[in-house]
Amino acid sequence: MEDPAWDVRQAVLAALSVVAEKGDLQTIEITSKCLQDHSGAVREAAVRGLAALVDQGNASAIAAVSRCLVDDDWHVRIATLEALPVVAFQGDIDVITAVSGRLQERREAVWLVRQRALEALGKLAFHGDGLVLSLVSSALEDAIKEVRQTALDVLIAVAGKDNADILAPLSKVMGADDEVRQAAIRSAVQMLVVMRAT
Repeated sequence: MEDPAWDVRQAVLAALSVVAEKGDLQTIEITSKCLQDHSGAVREAAVRGLAALVDQGNASAIAAVSRCLVDDDWHVRIATLEALPVVAFQGDIDVITAVSGRLQERREAVWLVRQRALEALGKLAFHGDGLVLSLVSSALEDAIKEVRQTALDVLIAVAGKDNADILAPLSKVMGADDEVRQAAIRSAVQMLVVMRAT
């Protein structure tokens, strides 16, 4: 992995993640070191490679990949958000908390990071997970329509069949003006909270 060309290092990582056996310690070590590479494309390939190489629940891989949530390159952050539900167990509160921090990323040019964070939370949550429902509901007021729609989809999935009827009507107001949308969101989330409390 000493080649001066980033595209060669990236290609080697991609090939290693395909040909190496899952759990191969030497390949995992090489791939983990590449999380510190100066090239974002190589770091992205390393994140994706680790997700393919490690067993779910591997604590050191979860920690290493989680650190990439704050990478300077948004492509690496997206790869990280896609990898964490693969390497972490569903319901892992530390990972859920770390992923939720990406919902605060407000640079509009990288709204895909917020969208992928919502998708990751949906995969990491158990049905009815109150913390995730609360975290995701805040994204219903996002400035980007695609992020709002993803938040609604995740809320319906996490709420479960018993509560999905409360949230389903929100899809009709997702494109409405802010005042109507916010009123509908508050109403649906309040009903959901009341139902969960009873």
